[in-house]
Amino acid sequence: MLRIFQLGYEAAKSLIEKISNPNEPVKRIIIPHRIVERFSCDCYRKK
Repeated sequence: MLRIFQLGYEAAKSLIEKISNPNEPVKRIIIPHRIVERFSCDCYRKK
């Protein structure tokens, strides 16, 4: 499951840092997540 609040927070923080320091190199940010298989997933249809 994706933590949408954390994703938005990190995106806004990254944008503010980039505007404040345009010469800084681009940072890679990894947001913890997990896949939740549900009935809309193709994996259930194949079983």
